[in-house]
Formats: sequence, structure tokens, C-alpha cells
Amino acid sequence: MRLRLLTVVLALLAVGWYSYHYYQSVQPIVDSYESCLAAKGSTLLTSYPSTCVTQNGQSFTEPVIEGIDQEDIPEITTEELEIGWYYGTETQYKPGTPQEWEYNDSGKSSCWHAPQTLCQ
Repeated sequence: MRLRLLTVVLALLAVGWYSYHYYQSVQPIVDSYESCLAAKGSTLLTSYPSTCVTQNGQSFTEPVIEGIDQEDIPEITTEELEIGWYYGTETQYKPGTPQEWEYNDSGKSSCWHAPQTLCQ
């Protein structure tokens, strides 16, 4: 009876050891924000910059590009002129925007808009 119990315990330990090592070998290596996003079970936190947290608690912050060259910002479109606003940060003032337009700092919903017009 004791031999049978010992055999079962050893077999369970062997299966557990094998499962643990197999699981470790098939899990992708998470060493960046992008690989964290691709990893199963990761959580994306709604923050700025956003943060990705893996199942085991590692966290990675989204890389943020500092400074935007004015040359990289597209000109204001006809549609944006017609509706009277567009999303953007204070440094994302689009060429062609009328001078009387105002900047509204609302976090992620910041925008440039014509006077008497609300951003939607």
C-alpha cells in the first residue's frame, strides 16, 4: 500500500515538474511594451503613456515620441474647417488653421476649435 502511494506521489511530482518546464519553454519572452501587448493574459492600463502589465506583474510603459516637428503635422482639411474643430495637442496646430481658433486643453480630448464652437 505504501509503495503504491509513493509511486503515485512520485508520478504526480514528475508530471508537475514536466508541466512547469514545458509551460516555461512555450511562453514568449516579454521584454518590451510591444511584446507585452502580444502576450496572452496581459492587461493594458488606461493611462498616458499607457502601461501594459503581464500576468506575472511585469509592467512596460508605451514609448512616447518627444517633440513633434511642425513639418510632420498635416494641413487642416476642408472637413475640419467646415465642422470648426479638430483633435490635437497645443503643439499640433495644423498649418492653415484660422488665427482666431482657440486651443482647448482637455487631456486626451484636447482640440483646436473656432470661437463659439465646441469640440465633439
